[in-house]
Amino acid sequence: MHTTEAIILIGHGAVASDTSKALVSELKALEAQRRAQGLSEMSAREAKLDKLIREWSRTRETDP
Repeated sequence: MHTTEAIILIGHGAVASDTSKALVSELKALEAQRRAQGLSEMSAREAKLDKLIREWSRTRETDP
């Protein structure tokens, strides 16, 4: 019998611990405004913040 191994990676979705709380708050506010307006496309500012936060540098200390 042939077996296949797989690894499943599951992200918890949390930001790094040293991510600016002000930036995260602004992003969440923009997301809430967009959803309340029934829009699907992010504003330029929301997209910029989303990218910045997703690409925030992570280390063992800031992302255990």
